Amino acid sequence: MTDREDPPGVDRRRQIVRLALFATFLLGLFYLVAVTRVVDVDDIRRTVAATGPAAPLTYVVVAALLAAVFVPGPILAAGSGVLFGPILGVFVTLGATVGTAIITSLIGRRAGRDRSGPRNARPNLCAGVKAQKDLRRQTGSGEPSG
Repeated sequence: MTDREDPPGVDRRRQIVRLALFATFLLGLFYLVAVTRVVDVDDIRRTVAATGPAAPLTYVVVAALLAAVFVPGPILAAGSGVLFGPILGVFVTLGATVGTAIITSLIGRRAGRDRSGPRNARPNLCAGVKAQKDLRRQTGSGEPSG
């Protein structure tokens, strides 16, 4: 392993404050849901019934947003199975999973924009392959034995 040092001029305090704020947000959500029981199951069923035929699409959007703030996926998947049945529930869960992936990808790109390189990693991959071939030529070895 190699030790990775931060580039000069990076202020770790800002990152620690952001992490502390995020942890406080998650603890606040936990308190509201688990301790004070703000979420009422009958309210949720009435809300789902009120959306009518758009209920699966509504659930996909809401579940994607909830999963993006770290509500456990198995709970959301079980909820879709209970609300929509096993067949439609599978497709609703898949839609919510794709939505969560899109949301978290956008958040990750936004949050790590100063550390992420170019979005297209293909040139870096090609440079790595070229470097390996050059190293093999210099050492005189052929293809690596597998």
